[in-house]
Amino acid sequence: MKAPSGQKKRKKPKRPKKGRTMTQEELEQFKTEVKNEQIDDLWSDPEDWETENISDSEDFSDDTFNLTKKGNTKSLFKDEFMDKVQDHLVKPVMRVYEDLGPFKYRKKDFTDMNLDESKLETRNPTKLDDDSYYFGQWIQDTDIREGRGISISDEGNLYEGFWKANKESGKGRTIFINKDVFQGTYKDGVPEGYGILKQKKGTGMKGYFKNRKLHGKGYEKVSDATYRGDFVNGIKEGSGRLDMNDKSNYTGEVKNNQLHGKGIYRWDDGRSYEGEFKNNKMNGVGLFKFPDGKKYEGEYLDDKKHGQGVYTWPDGKKYDGSWKNGKQNGEGIYTNSTGNTKRGIWENGTKKGWI
Repeated sequence: MKAPSGQKKRKKPKRPKKGRTMTQEELEQFKTEVKNEQIDDLWSDPEDWETENISDSEDFSDDTFNLTKKGNTKSLFKDEFMDKVQDHLVKPVMRVYEDLGPFKYRKKDFTDMNLDESKLETRNPTKLDDDSYYFGQWIQDTDIREGRGISISDEGNLYEGFWKANKESGKGRTIFINKDVFQGTYKDGVPEGYGILKQKKGTGMKGYFKNRKLHGKGYEKVSDATYRGDFVNGIKEGSGRLDMNDKSNYTGEVKNNQLHGKGIYRWDDGRSYEGEFKNNKMNGVGLFKFPDGKKYEGEYLDDKKHGQGVYTWPDGKKYDGSWKNGKQNGEGIYTNSTGNTKRGIWENGTKKGWI
């Protein structure tokens, strides 16, 4: 197995000559060298984790390890594990696993987990009390799963990664029976920390998770839009940017998954609105600009001009007055292109007379 580019191969640990007893210092050094050598044997060639249409995805593969010492996790999985669980493993999960290959373990992840490999042992595939199957490491002489392992739940979901105290903890990957894939950090059996969820048809999400939900900075792609910004317990809340498939976009504040607060919405045809939003609609005060130079600045109610506002034409004409349901309604001042002004009454967009 070749070490990754730029990584020097480590020398084999030297045993003492026969007939000479190791000093305590030499013994500790030898143990360290053996441990390092075992880790080096796990090096595998870096390989990107495919995220298809999910943009800006983090590469989880730098400094990676396979589950087994010789890097043949896939063959072990198929030969030892699958023989015992093939009736329990659903085909969609197996197909995704074959496409992605074995989960990759990074050197840094071993350090973060603070594992003592000398106290761990690998056992044969085991069926557990909850009808799941597990193949991997255990704490010696205990029923505690800890270290690296693969499991298939009773429903058929497949997890491969780190374990601690019988729960998924640390870096890992779950392939769900609906073909969704989550790869990232787990804590006490649930996604907690940075991760990527890849779903069918190119949808998915990535960012910081808390108790299975995006919490903090995140990215989400749905069928008709993408969002980058703040999440609170899986809900878009705070500020962010929303890009629609029709090439319109919004940048600003969001609340309860809706445009809410101050923001800017831009349409593909050149129109734009900068101002206040409430419940996904223009509500409050804002400035609406048209590509031909017309603009309106004033109050809105549910996406319509409503209240007081000023509408200006490129040639200098202007209406400054009252609006209702998107139309001039009530008293207003009209200015023509030469600067002359008149006060009048409008009703439902029609001038009723001058006053």
